[in-house]
Amino acid sequence: MAIELKRIGEHEMPWGTSALGKGLYVLDLLGEVDRPQRFTQLIKLTGFPKGTLHRILEALMEFRLIRFNEADQTYRSGPRLFRIGPQSLG
Repeated sequence: MAIELKRIGEHEMPWGTSALGKGLYVLDLLGEVDRPQRFTQLIKLTGFPKGTLHRILEALMEFRLIRFNEADQTYRSGPRLFRIGPQSLG
């Protein structure tokens, strides 16, 4: 039985994992860009509906994988990513 795949950005995710895939896609984008991104910029980059992107960002912030800077209204990688990264190497 073949697994159905759904394309999210440049990635193909198994059907039924699109929420996870979308969250990982946002994390990937924030790691690839040169500077923190505003919500409107992330809408353009992801193509996700506003409500979907908002829920994803809220979940990622809850797990401290990203953080929101109120001063400039931008999102960037969060402290937990920096803790998880080195753990995965050894």
